[in-house]
Amino acid sequence: MTSAIATPTMCFSQVFNGAIALIDDRDCEPTLGGNKARKLLGGILDDARARGARVLITCGAHGSHHVLATAVLGAQAGFEVHALLWPQAPSLHADSVLAAGLRAGLHAHHVQTARDIPAAWAALRIALRREAFVIPLGGSTVASLEAHARATVDLVAEHPNIADLDAIVLPLGSGGTALGVALGLVRALGDRGPRVEGVLVSHPSFGSPLLVEILLARAVTNGVVDSRTARLVRSRLHTNASYIDPGYGAASARVLEAMKAGESLGLTLDPTYTGKAFAAALDLAREGQRVAFWMTLGHVPAGQ
Repeated sequence: MTSAIATPTMCFSQVFNGAIALIDDRDCEPTLGGNKARKLLGGILDDARARGARVLITCGAHGSHHVLATAVLGAQAGFEVHALLWPQAPSLHADSVLAAGLRAGLHAHHVQTARDIPAAWAALRIALRREAFVIPLGGSTVASLEAHARATVDLVAEHPNIADLDAIVLPLGSGGTALGVALGLVRALGDRGPRVEGVLVSHPSFGSPLLVEILLARAVTNGVVDSRTARLVRSRLHTNASYIDPGYGAASARVLEAMKAGESLGLTLDPTYTGKAFAAALDLAREGQRVAFWMTLGHVPAGQ
C-alpha cells in the first residue's frame, strides 16, 4: 500500500501581464514536500520494503534534492542511505541541501572526476549487496510515474478548469514528474486540455527526453500504460531547451530575475530546476498563454 500523500493545491496569482496558476506541491507531506517526496512515498519506498531491502543507494549531483529526500525519508523509514555524488555549479543552496542530507545520515560517495574510481567502486559494491535497493537518477521509476499521474487525476477532479489552460509548466530533469503529469492529464482529459511544458535543466538537451522515452517504454512493458495512451502522452509532453544555459545548477540573468519575481509571490525557487521553469512560465504568460506553474520544490530542513 502506498503512503498517504496530499493532492497539490491550486491557486491563482496575477503575475506581470498575464495570469499564472500556481499548482503547489510543497506540502504534499510534512517533512520535505515537493515532487521528490511524492516519488519516494508514492511507491518507491514500498517497493524497497517489498524486496526486503535494508539499504537504499542512489545518485545525483552535489546538492541533489532527490538525494536529500532519499536520505531524510529513507532514514525515517529505517533504511541506510548511500548516494554517489558528482559536482555541480557551486552555490549556497546546493551546499545547504547536501548538508541537510548529511545531517539525516546520508553516506556520500563523492566523485570529483571520471577517474575517481574508489568512490564509484565503493558505491557499486553497496549496490550489489543483496539487501540493497537501487533508486535511479532523480527517483524516476514506474512507481513514481504513477504517483504523479494519480495526483494529477485528483487535481483535475478538484479543479476542472485546468482543462482550459494552454500549458502546465514544470522542470524536466530525469522525467518522472513531467511524464507523470502528462499521463494524469491524458487519463483525466483524454486529448483535451493543456500541454505539459517540460523545461530542460541540463546539457545535453537530448538527455532528459531520452530518459522520458526509456521510462515510458518501461511503463508500457510493465502494463501500466497501453500503447494508445503512450502515444497521447508523447504528444502531450513538450520540451523547452531555452533556459538551460549556463548549465545545471546555474542560472542566467533572466532566470535570476524570475526567481526574484517568484520571491515576491512567496515562492522560494532554486537555480537548478524551479527557477528555470518559472522563467518559462513568465515568458509564456507574457505571450498571452494561460499557464500553470507546478511548484515541485519542497523544503530543506534547517540545521540543528
